[in-house]
Amino acid sequence: MSTQVLDFHALVQALEQHPEWRAELRRLVLSEELLALPSSFKRLEEDLARLASTVQELVTNQVHMQAALEELAQAQKRTEQRVEEMAHAQKRTEQRVEELAQAQKRTEQRVEELAQAQKRTEQRVEELAQAQKRTEESLQQLAKRVETMAVQLGEVRGQVLEMQFQQKAPAYLGRHLRRVRVVPSERLAELLDEAVDAGRITLEERQAVLLADAVVQGLGLDGSPLSLVVEVSVVVDEHDLARAVERAEILGKALGTRAQAAVAGQEISQPTQLLARRLGVWCLQDGRQLLPAQQS
Repeated sequence: MSTQVLDFHALVQALEQHPEWRAELRRLVLSEELLALPSSFKRLEEDLARLASTVQELVTNQVHMQAALEELAQAQKRTEQRVEEMAHAQKRTEQRVEELAQAQKRTEQRVEELAQAQKRTEQRVEELAQAQKRTEESLQQLAKRVETMAVQLGEVRGQVLEMQFQQKAPAYLGRHLRRVRVVPSERLAELLDEAVDAGRITLEERQAVLLADAVVQGLGLDGSPLSLVVEVSVVVDEHDLARAVERAEILGKALGTRAQAAVAGQEISQPTQLLARRLGVWCLQDGRQLLPAQQS
């Protein structure tokens, strides 16, 4: 056995020394199938290399696909986030639209309320206009009544002044006339009738003198007869002066004596007094006699 081992070591050394012997030894030791293994291994290595290359490509593709999938996942996530944002925005939009719809509804309701209020206002204005019209009509009627009452009051005051003058004529004229007396209307009518019959005056002139407020007779300071035709008014004006002058002239013609025009009243304006002075008309204001020579 040891001899065989020595021979084996000797063989190994010989093969190391003579490498060309290895191929021959390989041919002798290995069968044909074993000899064919190297080429099979080579092909297997080539296949393994191709497989490794394919696997590497697959791995690379897988990496790329994984990266793409990751990008798709991120994009999908962003898309879902964007969709969620759009959903919230749509919700806010719908909420805002609803708020606007409610606001529009309130606005329309407010407009309707304003329209109704305007209608009520116009109706009220119309009622006020009608009431104002009635008030104006009432005021016009009242103004007419007041005017009528003023006229009537003026007439009453004039009549009162006429009565007062007739009662107090001697006192009013006592400083410039003696034996002062107011001629009654009946006696005055008789005197005027005689003048008409005598042809000294006309019937129209007779009527004018009879319409005088008062006719007074007396004696002047010189003792001569003097008749006064007096027009009495609350406020004496130029019309009173004209009537007094006209009627005094008629009375003078009727009686054949001197007749003096006179006016009496509560108010006699300065222009009226000046006109009376130019016409020679006596003025009596509140019972105070203002002769033409005494007027200012």
